[in-house]
Amino acid sequence: EHPFAMVSKSWINDCNISFKAKGIMVYLISKPDFWKIRECDLVNMSTEGRAAIRSALLELETAGYLNIVNLRQNDGRFGPNDYELWEEPHRVRFSASDNRTDSNNEVSNIKV
Repeated sequence: EHPFAMVSKSWINDCNISFKAKGIMVYLISKPDFWKIRECDLVNMSTEGRAAIRSALLELETAGYLNIVNLRQNDGRFGPNDYELWEEPHRVRFSASDNRTDSNNEVSNIKV
């Protein structure tokens, strides 16, 4: 509803993450809490390709700003990834055995 987003300067000035990753983080932070995303939507909303989007997400995960959980469906097949995003680095990891499932491929939750 507001045309502006407020972001923390701490991660903007973090020299451990690229400008590409910072741009994706700004985009995600501008979305409402618990906003559902698809990796393909990030690709479609930018000039970056799928590999660039994935590398930026992994970069944010390595730096502790993003938690990526690979979920499995009840039948054992890989399901969608679940994402948690923070403005301060965290070192929380969840396993795929948390029994969180979703039938929609690549659906993610963003929590800010």
